[in-house]
Amino acid sequence: MTKPSRLILFFWAVASAFLSLHLWQQARALDVWATSRRWQSAVALGAFVTAVLLVVWYRALRANLPRLDVLRSVARRTRWGGALWAGVYPFALFLLARHPVYGTYFADIPSRLALLWMGAALGVVWLQAGWPRQSLGGMLAGVLAYQAAAYALAWYLPASTYPLSLGWSETSRYYYASLFFSPRLYGFRAPWPALHPSRYLLQSVPFLFHAPLWAHRTWQNFLWILSSLLSGWAVTRRLRLDSRWTRWTFFWGAVLFLLQAPVYYHLAVMVILVVWGVDVRRPKRTLAVVLAASLWAGISRVNWFPVPAMLAALLYLLEIPQDETPWWRYLAQPALWGVLGVSAALLSQAVYAALSGNPPQDFGTSFTSDLL
Repeated sequence: MTKPSRLILFFWAVASAFLSLHLWQQARALDVWATSRRWQSAVALGAFVTAVLLVVWYRALRANLPRLDVLRSVARRTRWGGALWAGVYPFALFLLARHPVYGTYFADIPSRLALLWMGAALGVVWLQAGWPRQSLGGMLAGVLAYQAAAYALAWYLPASTYPLSLGWSETSRYYYASLFFSPRLYGFRAPWPALHPSRYLLQSVPFLFHAPLWAHRTWQNFLWILSSLLSGWAVTRRLRLDSRWTRWTFFWGAVLFLLQAPVYYHLAVMVILVVWGVDVRRPKRTLAVVLAASLWAGISRVNWFPVPAMLAALLYLLEIPQDETPWWRYLAQPALWGVLGVSAALLSQAVYAALSGNPPQDFGTSFTSDLL
Protein backbone atom coordinates (compact mmCIF):
# COMPACT_ATOMS: atom_id res chain seq x y z
CA MET A 1 0.00 0.00 0.00
CA THR A 2 1.36 3.42 -0.96
CA LYS A 3 2.03 6.13 1.61
CA PRO A 4 -0.86 8.40 0.44
CA SER A 5 -3.23 5.42 0.57
CA ARG A 6 -2.14 4.67 4.13
CA LEU A 7 -2.71 8.32 5.04
CA ILE A 8 -6.26 8.21 3.67
CA LEU A 9 -6.84 4.95 5.56
CA PHE A 10 -5.68 6.61 8.78
CA PHE A 11 -7.99 9.60 8.34
CA TRP A 12 -10.80 7.21 7.47
CA ALA A 13 -10.24 5.50 10.82
CA VAL A 14 -10.20 8.89 12.56
CA ALA A 15 -13.50 9.85 10.89
CA SER A 16 -15.02 6.53 11.93
CA ALA A 17 -13.87 7.05 15.52
CA PHE A 18 -15.25 10.58 15.53
CA LEU A 19 -18.58 9.34 14.19
CA SER A 20 -18.80 6.63 16.85
CA LEU A 21 -18.01 9.10 19.62
CA HIS A 22 -20.51 11.57 18.25
CA LEU A 23 -23.26 8.93 18.11
CA TRP A 24 -22.51 7.93 21.70
CA GLN A 25 -22.71 11.56 22.86
CA GLN A 26 -25.95 12.06 20.96
CA ALA A 27 -27.48 8.94 22.51
CA ARG A 28 -26.54 10.15 26.00
CA ALA A 29 -27.97 13.61 25.27
CA LEU A 30 -31.25 12.01 24.19
CA ASP A 31 -31.18 9.76 27.28
CA VAL A 32 -31.61 6.60 25.18
CA TRP A 33 -28.15 5.05 25.53
CA ALA A 34 -29.15 2.59 28.24
CA THR A 35 -32.41 1.47 26.61
CA SER A 36 -32.05 1.70 22.82
CA ARG A 37 -30.53 -1.30 21.07
CA ARG A 38 -30.38 0.66 17.81
CA TRP A 39 -28.17 3.37 19.26
CA GLN A 40 -26.00 0.80 21.00
CA SER A 41 -25.65 -1.20 17.78
CA ALA A 42 -24.77 1.91 15.76
CA VAL A 43 -22.02 2.90 18.21
CA ALA A 44 -20.72 -0.67 18.43
CA LEU A 45 -20.60 -0.99 14.66
CA GLY A 46 -18.69 2.29 14.38
CA ALA A 47 -16.22 1.21 17.03
CA PHE A 48 -15.69 -2.14 15.30
CA VAL A 49 -15.04 -0.48 11.93
CA THR A 50 -12.60 1.92 13.60
CA ALA A 51 -10.70 -0.94 15.22
CA VAL A 52 -10.45 -2.88 11.95
CA LEU A 53 -9.21 0.19 10.08
CA LEU A 54 -6.59 0.96 12.70
CA VAL A 55 -5.31 -2.63 12.67
CA VAL A 56 -5.07 -2.63 8.88
CA TRP A 57 -3.37 0.76 8.91
CA TYR A 58 -0.85 -0.34 11.56
CA ARG A 59 0.02 -3.53 9.73
CA ALA A 60 0.32 -1.63 6.44
CA LEU A 61 2.89 0.64 8.09
CA ARG A 62 5.10 -2.28 9.02
CA ALA A 63 4.92 -4.26 5.80
CA ASN A 64 3.03 -4.69 2.57
CA LEU A 65 0.00 -6.86 3.13
CA PRO A 66 -0.64 -9.49 0.43
CA ARG A 67 -4.38 -9.34 1.04
CA LEU A 68 -4.38 -5.59 0.42
CA ASP A 69 -2.52 -6.19 -2.82
CA VAL A 70 -5.25 -8.64 -3.80
CA LEU A 71 -7.89 -6.03 -2.98
CA ARG A 72 -6.01 -3.46 -5.06
CA SER A 73 -5.94 -5.89 -7.97
CA VAL A 74 -9.69 -6.45 -7.67
CA ALA A 75 -10.28 -2.70 -7.47
CA ARG A 76 -8.19 -2.19 -10.60
CA ARG A 77 -10.33 -4.67 -12.54
CA THR A 78 -13.56 -3.12 -11.25
CA ARG A 79 -12.55 0.53 -11.49
CA TRP A 80 -15.87 1.57 -13.00
CA GLY A 81 -17.47 0.30 -9.83
CA GLY A 82 -15.42 2.92 -8.00
CA ALA A 83 -16.73 5.59 -10.36
CA LEU A 84 -20.28 4.37 -9.74
CA TRP A 85 -19.72 4.41 -5.99
CA ALA A 86 -18.30 7.94 -6.04
CA GLY A 87 -21.19 9.12 -8.22
CA VAL A 88 -24.06 7.55 -6.29
CA TYR A 89 -22.79 7.91 -2.72
CA PRO A 90 -23.84 11.56 -2.10
CA PHE A 91 -27.41 10.75 -3.14
CA ALA A 92 -27.43 7.71 -0.85
CA LEU A 93 -26.21 9.96 1.96
CA PHE A 94 -29.01 12.39 1.13
CA LEU A 95 -31.62 9.61 1.37
CA LEU A 96 -30.13 8.51 4.69
CA ALA A 97 -30.29 12.07 6.05
CA ARG A 98 -33.96 12.35 5.04
CA HIS A 99 -34.97 8.97 6.45
CA PRO A 100 -37.55 9.47 9.22
CA VAL A 101 -35.84 6.96 11.53
CA TYR A 102 -32.19 6.46 10.59
CA GLY A 103 -31.77 10.11 9.67
CA THR A 104 -32.07 11.02 13.35
CA TYR A 105 -28.72 9.32 13.98
CA PHE A 106 -27.04 11.78 11.62
CA ALA A 107 -29.11 14.89 12.18
CA ASP A 108 -26.23 17.33 12.65
CA ILE A 109 -23.53 18.55 10.32
CA PRO A 110 -20.42 16.93 11.94
CA SER A 111 -21.81 13.40 11.61
CA ARG A 112 -22.77 13.99 7.97
CA LEU A 113 -19.34 15.44 7.21
CA ALA A 114 -17.75 12.33 8.69
CA LEU A 115 -19.95 10.10 6.52
CA LEU A 116 -19.15 12.23 3.47
CA TRP A 117 -15.43 11.92 4.11
CA MET A 118 -15.59 8.15 4.62
CA GLY A 119 -17.51 7.64 1.38
CA ALA A 120 -15.18 9.92 -0.55
CA ALA A 121 -12.09 8.20 0.86
CA LEU A 122 -13.33 4.78 -0.20
CA GLY A 123 -14.16 6.09 -3.65
CA VAL A 124 -10.74 7.71 -4.05
CA VAL A 125 -8.80 4.59 -3.04
CA TRP A 126 -10.94 2.54 -5.42
CA LEU A 127 -10.55 5.01 -8.29
CA GLN A 128 -6.83 5.46 -7.74
CA ALA A 129 -6.32 1.72 -8.03
CA GLY A 130 -8.02 1.82 -11.42
CA TRP A 131 -6.32 5.00 -12.66
CA PRO A 132 -2.92 4.96 -10.90
CA ARG A 133 -1.50 7.79 -13.02
CA GLN A 134 -3.83 10.28 -11.37
CA SER A 135 -2.45 11.91 -8.24
CA LEU A 136 -4.20 10.80 -5.09
CA GLY A 137 -4.47 14.35 -3.74
CA GLY A 138 -6.01 15.70 -6.93
CA MET A 139 -8.42 12.79 -7.11
CA LEU A 140 -9.44 13.31 -3.49
CA ALA A 141 -10.11 17.01 -4.14
CA GLY A 142 -12.20 16.17 -7.20
CA VAL A 143 -14.28 13.50 -5.48
CA LEU A 144 -14.88 15.64 -2.39
CA ALA A 145 -15.89 18.66 -4.51
CA TYR A 146 -18.30 16.55 -6.56
CA GLN A 147 -19.84 14.73 -3.62
CA ALA A 148 -20.31 17.89 -1.56
CA ALA A 149 -21.89 19.73 -4.51
CA ALA A 150 -24.06 16.74 -5.47
CA TYR A 151 -25.24 16.38 -1.87
CA ALA A 152 -26.15 20.09 -1.78
CA LEU A 153 -27.95 19.83 -5.13
CA ALA A 154 -29.88 16.76 -3.96
CA TRP A 155 -31.72 18.87 -1.39
CA TYR A 156 -33.35 20.78 -4.25
CA LEU A 157 -34.81 17.62 -5.80
CA PRO A 158 -37.81 16.84 -3.56
CA ALA A 159 -40.90 18.92 -4.35
CA SER A 160 -43.29 19.36 -1.45
CA THR A 161 -47.04 19.00 -1.90
CA TYR A 162 -47.71 20.99 1.28
CA PRO A 163 -50.58 23.35 0.35
CA LEU A 164 -49.39 26.35 2.38
CA SER A 165 -46.30 28.51 2.12
CA LEU A 166 -42.99 26.73 2.75
CA GLY A 167 -41.11 29.93 3.48
CA TRP A 168 -41.11 33.68 3.49
CA SER A 169 -43.04 35.18 0.54
CA GLU A 170 -43.30 31.89 -1.38
CA THR A 171 -46.97 32.37 -2.25
CA SER A 172 -46.49 36.01 -3.23
CA ARG A 173 -43.74 34.97 -5.64
CA TYR A 174 -46.07 32.55 -7.40
CA TYR A 175 -48.72 35.25 -7.47
CA TYR A 176 -46.35 37.73 -9.11
CA ALA A 177 -45.39 35.08 -11.67
CA SER A 178 -49.06 34.48 -12.44
CA LEU A 179 -49.62 38.14 -13.37
CA PHE A 180 -48.11 37.56 -16.82
CA PHE A 181 -51.10 35.27 -17.49
CA SER A 182 -53.70 37.27 -15.57
CA PRO A 183 -56.30 37.48 -18.42
CA ARG A 184 -56.48 33.69 -18.62
CA LEU A 185 -56.17 33.04 -14.89
CA TYR A 186 -58.20 35.89 -13.38
CA GLY A 187 -60.35 37.12 -16.24
CA PHE A 188 -58.81 40.60 -16.38
CA ARG A 189 -55.48 42.17 -17.22
CA ALA A 190 -53.55 42.87 -14.00
CA PRO A 191 -50.34 44.94 -13.94
CA TRP A 192 -47.16 42.92 -14.29
CA PRO A 193 -44.76 42.78 -11.32
CA ALA A 194 -42.68 45.91 -10.81
CA LEU A 195 -40.03 44.21 -8.66
CA HIS A 196 -37.64 41.60 -10.13
CA PRO A 197 -39.69 41.00 -13.31
CA SER A 198 -37.09 38.64 -14.81
CA ARG A 199 -37.37 36.28 -11.84
CA TYR A 200 -41.12 36.06 -12.08
CA LEU A 201 -40.93 35.74 -15.85
CA LEU A 202 -38.83 32.60 -15.40
CA GLN A 203 -41.12 31.33 -12.67
CA SER A 204 -44.21 31.83 -14.82
CA VAL A 205 -43.44 28.96 -17.23
CA PRO A 206 -45.59 26.34 -15.38
CA PHE A 207 -48.63 28.59 -15.79
CA LEU A 208 -48.50 27.73 -19.49
CA PHE A 209 -49.57 24.18 -18.61
CA HIS A 210 -52.05 24.71 -15.74
CA ALA A 211 -49.49 22.97 -13.52
CA PRO A 212 -50.20 22.12 -9.85
CA LEU A 213 -48.29 23.63 -6.93
CA TRP A 214 -45.72 20.84 -6.72
CA ALA A 215 -44.83 21.42 -10.40
CA HIS A 216 -44.16 25.11 -9.70
CA ARG A 217 -41.88 24.14 -6.84
CA THR A 218 -40.14 21.55 -8.99
CA TRP A 219 -39.60 24.12 -11.74
CA GLN A 220 -38.10 26.62 -9.32
CA ASN A 221 -35.78 23.94 -7.91
CA PHE A 222 -34.77 23.09 -11.47
CA LEU A 223 -33.90 26.76 -12.07
CA TRP A 224 -31.68 26.82 -8.98
CA ILE A 225 -29.88 23.66 -10.10
CA LEU A 226 -29.54 24.61 -13.76
CA SER A 227 -28.26 28.13 -13.08
CA SER A 228 -25.57 26.82 -10.70
CA LEU A 229 -24.45 24.11 -13.13
CA LEU A 230 -24.34 26.44 -16.14
CA SER A 231 -22.49 29.14 -14.21
CA GLY A 232 -19.86 26.66 -13.05
CA TRP A 233 -19.55 25.25 -16.56
CA ALA A 234 -19.16 28.71 -18.14
CA VAL A 235 -16.37 29.73 -15.76
CA THR A 236 -14.59 26.37 -16.12
CA ARG A 237 -14.80 26.58 -19.91
CA ARG A 238 -13.45 30.12 -19.81
CA LEU A 239 -10.31 29.13 -17.89
CA ARG A 240 -9.26 26.49 -20.45
CA LEU A 241 -7.65 24.26 -17.83
CA ASP A 242 -5.36 21.61 -19.28
CA SER A 243 -6.12 18.57 -17.15
CA ARG A 244 -9.50 16.92 -17.43
CA TRP A 245 -9.45 16.08 -13.74
CA THR A 246 -8.56 19.68 -12.86
CA ARG A 247 -11.51 20.88 -14.92
CA TRP A 248 -13.75 18.38 -13.11
CA THR A 249 -12.55 19.54 -9.69
CA PHE A 250 -12.85 23.24 -10.50
CA PHE A 251 -16.32 22.81 -12.01
CA TRP A 252 -17.79 21.09 -8.97
CA GLY A 253 -15.93 23.45 -6.64
CA ALA A 254 -17.49 26.40 -8.48
CA VAL A 255 -20.95 24.83 -8.25
CA LEU A 256 -20.49 24.24 -4.53
CA PHE A 257 -19.33 27.84 -4.06
CA LEU A 258 -22.39 29.20 -5.87
CA LEU A 259 -24.73 27.02 -3.81
CA GLN A 260 -23.54 28.60 -0.56
CA ALA A 261 -25.79 31.63 -1.06
CA PRO A 262 -27.19 30.59 -3.57
CA VAL A 263 -27.02 33.12 -6.42
CA TYR A 264 -30.49 33.98 -7.74
CA TYR A 265 -31.15 32.18 -10.99
CA HIS A 266 -32.49 35.25 -12.80
CA LEU A 267 -29.23 37.08 -12.01
CA ALA A 268 -27.08 34.11 -12.99
CA VAL A 269 -28.47 34.45 -16.53
CA MET A 270 -26.32 37.57 -17.03
CA VAL A 271 -23.21 35.88 -15.67
CA ILE A 272 -23.69 32.86 -17.92
CA LEU A 273 -24.28 34.99 -21.01
CA VAL A 274 -21.18 37.14 -20.49
CA VAL A 275 -18.73 34.48 -19.34
CA TRP A 276 -19.83 32.07 -22.06
CA GLY A 277 -20.41 34.50 -24.94
CA VAL A 278 -17.83 37.27 -24.61
CA ASP A 279 -14.78 37.08 -26.85
CA VAL A 280 -12.63 40.10 -26.06
CA ARG A 281 -10.76 39.71 -29.35
CA ARG A 282 -14.04 40.06 -31.26
CA PRO A 283 -15.46 43.47 -30.28
CA LYS A 284 -18.73 43.16 -32.21
CA ARG A 285 -19.62 39.83 -30.63
CA THR A 286 -18.68 41.10 -27.19
CA LEU A 287 -20.82 44.21 -27.61
CA ALA A 288 -23.79 42.10 -28.74
CA VAL A 289 -23.46 39.84 -25.68
CA VAL A 290 -23.12 42.80 -23.32
CA LEU A 291 -26.20 44.44 -24.81
CA ALA A 292 -28.24 41.22 -24.56
CA ALA A 293 -27.24 40.67 -20.93
CA SER A 294 -27.88 44.35 -20.14
CA LEU A 295 -31.38 44.15 -21.60
CA TRP A 296 -32.03 41.28 -19.20
CA ALA A 297 -30.49 43.32 -16.37
CA GLY A 298 -32.98 46.09 -17.11
CA ILE A 299 -35.84 43.86 -15.96
CA SER A 300 -33.89 42.35 -13.06
CA ARG A 301 -32.36 44.61 -10.42
CA VAL A 302 -31.21 48.20 -10.69
CA ASN A 303 -27.88 47.46 -8.98
CA TRP A 304 -27.19 44.89 -11.70
CA PHE A 305 -27.57 47.36 -14.58
CA PRO A 306 -23.77 47.83 -14.95
CA VAL A 307 -22.84 44.23 -14.10
CA PRO A 308 -22.74 42.74 -17.66
CA ALA A 309 -20.40 45.50 -18.84
CA MET A 310 -18.32 45.19 -15.66
CA LEU A 311 -17.90 41.43 -16.18
CA ALA A 312 -16.92 41.95 -19.81
CA ALA A 313 -14.44 44.64 -18.76
CA LEU A 314 -12.95 42.30 -16.16
CA LEU A 315 -12.44 39.58 -18.77
CA TYR A 316 -10.89 42.17 -21.09
CA LEU A 317 -8.42 43.35 -18.44
CA LEU A 318 -7.48 39.77 -17.54
CA GLU A 319 -7.07 38.49 -21.10
CA ILE A 320 -5.76 41.49 -23.08
CA PRO A 321 -2.42 42.96 -21.91
CA GLN A 322 -1.91 46.69 -22.22
CA ASP A 323 1.67 46.44 -23.52
CA GLU A 324 2.54 49.69 -25.28
CA THR A 325 -1.06 50.80 -25.85
CA PRO A 326 -1.88 54.19 -24.30
CA TRP A 327 -4.09 53.74 -21.25
CA TRP A 328 -6.93 55.85 -22.68
CA ARG A 329 -7.07 53.73 -25.82
CA TYR A 330 -6.73 50.52 -23.81
CA LEU A 331 -9.69 51.45 -21.60
CA ALA A 332 -11.83 52.99 -24.35
CA GLN A 333 -13.49 49.70 -25.31
CA PRO A 334 -14.56 48.68 -21.76
CA ALA A 335 -15.79 52.24 -21.19
CA LEU A 336 -17.92 52.00 -24.35
CA TRP A 337 -19.39 48.71 -23.12
CA GLY A 338 -20.24 50.38 -19.83
CA VAL A 339 -22.03 53.32 -21.41
CA LEU A 340 -23.95 51.24 -23.95
CA GLY A 341 -24.70 48.46 -21.46
CA VAL A 342 -26.21 50.75 -18.83
CA SER A 343 -28.12 52.60 -21.57
CA ALA A 344 -29.55 49.29 -22.81
CA ALA A 345 -30.59 48.35 -19.27
CA LEU A 346 -32.34 51.70 -18.77
CA LEU A 347 -34.09 51.33 -22.13
CA SER A 348 -35.21 47.81 -21.23
CA GLN A 349 -36.60 49.00 -17.91
CA ALA A 350 -38.42 51.91 -19.58
CA VAL A 351 -40.03 49.66 -22.20
CA TYR A 352 -41.08 47.13 -19.56
CA ALA A 353 -42.49 49.89 -17.35
CA ALA A 354 -44.58 51.19 -20.25
CA LEU A 355 -45.93 47.71 -21.01
CA SER A 356 -46.44 46.57 -17.42
CA GLY A 357 -49.42 48.72 -16.55
CA ASN A 358 -47.75 50.09 -13.41
CA PRO A 359 -47.14 53.78 -12.63
CA PRO A 360 -43.60 54.73 -13.79
CA GLN A 361 -42.65 55.89 -10.28
CA ASP A 362 -43.02 52.32 -8.99
CA PHE A 363 -39.77 51.43 -10.74
CA GLY A 364 -37.75 54.09 -8.93
CA THR A 365 -38.61 53.22 -5.34
CA SER A 366 -35.07 51.88 -4.78
CA PHE A 367 -33.86 55.50 -4.89
CA THR A 368 -36.75 57.18 -3.07
CA SER A 369 -37.51 54.85 -0.15
CA ASP A 370 -37.58 56.49 3.27
CA LEU A 371 -35.64 53.52 4.62
CA LEU A 372 -32.51 54.40 2.63
